[in-house]
Amino acid sequence: MQAVILCGGLGERLRPHTEKIPKVMLELKGKPILEHVINHIKKYGIEVIVLLCGYKSDEIKNHFGNGKKFGVNINYSVEKEKLGTAGAVNNAKDLIHDDFILINGDVITDFPLDRLLNEFDKLNKAVISLVRPKSPFGVAKIENTENGVKIKNFVEKPRMNEWINAGYTVIPKDFLRLFAKNGDVETDVYPKLVKTGDLYAFLLDDKYYWKSIDTHKDLKEING
Repeated sequence: MQAVILCGGLGERLRPHTEKIPKVMLELKGKPILEHVINHIKKYGIEVIVLLCGYKSDEIKNHFGNGKKFGVNINYSVEKEKLGTAGAVNNAKDLIHDDFILINGDVITDFPLDRLLNEFDKLNKAVISLVRPKSPFGVAKIENTENGVKIKNFVEKPRMNEWINAGYTVIPKDFLRLFAKNGDVETDVYPKLVKTGDLYAFLLDDKYYWKSIDTHKDLKEING
């Protein structure tokens, strides 16, 4: 099993921090986001890694090198132009020699990865992790009365009812054929897998930590 990590995002909502370094190199608790991701997957025996880079890729290469000092083996695939997430995977196909776990490089989580891998082994199909994130806002609970809409209470940042991509998907190597030279995974690859019945879901329990680093507020919340 290989890890293929998406690292090419511009991180526009995190400027000016990302004007000199890519988003995955922003520091959380003294380490780049990507280093936290690599340390997490290494716990579960995944040590062969392909980093899909683009924007300011040298910053990533200079920090991680071949991965030896982090206890992993790292190869790099660098986009010369924006290809989309599916295109980035296609661009790296010569480096992907096994079933692989496609990871968003800006997601921090502590969920036990072996449970996702076990589900993949059982099904031998693509398995996407899903999570119900907390709402970024507090919400008001209301009820209709004869006199108007009455506030019952406020709930601070409840869990959303809908499930979203948690940023970890295990994919059989044979499905690499579905990744075109341009396009995005969520809009161009996953719909194909849904149509053929080859995409299953692994639901993350609410008890595990999960955070996608998208805004200055996200950085501040983790760094304290």
